[in-house]
Amino acid sequence: MLDPRLQLVLKREPRHWWGICDVDLIRNATNGDISERPPRPAVLHEWEPDGEGCASLRKERAALPTLGALACSFCKRHAGENILFVGDSVQGELFLAFASVLGIMSPPRVDAGNSECRRVAPRGSGSAELDVSIDTCAEGTRAVTLRFIRNELLLLDGELNARRRHPDRRLGAPALMLCEWRSAAQWADRLVLNRGYHSLSDPNEMSELGELNATMAELSALASTSSERAWSSRVVYRGTHASFRACHSRPDPEVQSWDDVAALMRSRSNAQYNWRRIEQRASQTRAMLEHLGVPYMDTYVASALRPGGRMPNSCNHFCLPGPIDDWVRLLIARWT
Repeated sequence: MLDPRLQLVLKREPRHWWGICDVDLIRNATNGDISERPPRPAVLHEWEPDGEGCASLRKERAALPTLGALACSFCKRHAGENILFVGDSVQGELFLAFASVLGIMSPPRVDAGNSECRRVAPRGSGSAELDVSIDTCAEGTRAVTLRFIRNELLLLDGELNARRRHPDRRLGAPALMLCEWRSAAQWADRLVLNRGYHSLSDPNEMSELGELNATMAELSALASTSSERAWSSRVVYRGTHASFRACHSRPDPEVQSWDDVAALMRSRSNAQYNWRRIEQRASQTRAMLEHLGVPYMDTYVASALRPGGRMPNSCNHFCLPGPIDDWVRLLIARWT
């Protein structure tokens, strides 16, 4: 269950809250009474990484260490560091899951600034969720500070952010909350980045890749002035996960072969919000980032095979806790 303080600070309307699946437990926990209902099915399964590169994630063991063991090692190794998450609302979910796994040591705080970005937040969004920080692991100088800034396109150019952000639906595109994060990138010891579904509304694939390439070039330049470490060792790019219509009616985990699931992902029935484009864009993005030496965390295949754990009335956002906890496990394992 998520810490109830997260919902209170982010000030989201309950129907929009990223942790809606456990709203009953949050309410009962506030009253000192924890419900005895069975766990959601989505938390009864875990992904098991398979294939090249998994031996290093498992630390040469038969299976990945538990989340608790990984979190303990991570907190000791990275005490005093600052980790920045930038991306869309699902990246915000990853930020909250990461904080919950490491252990929240103080109430989340809304960061100052980004007033222009807050003005375009759509109805139902909490103004705090656009730029918020949480201290985890320990108190004082040994705390690991996590920060989430919402910028769906990862644009570092302030003037470009001002031109592109908008509060309403234009030409079928959702609101763009392009908050400023250049100074935060200089402050961060590590960054987790993602361009979400919002970039899929641009039919020009080369334009989308060009914007991401420009961001990576700017980050490289910023890192050269703020750290002696190679900038690519500080960054992980999270690939966009799979979503598809009627996700709640499918078995979890998926019982069909990957070829059949992949065909479903690419079908016309999955054209909503351009979801059918995700796989192709992910392949192009991964190739470009690997050329730059930036690690790419692929969540597409695994999330396509786990249709469960999604929020009610949403096949895009996940319940917390849920499948995103395994993304946390992979990130921590990489950095531990």
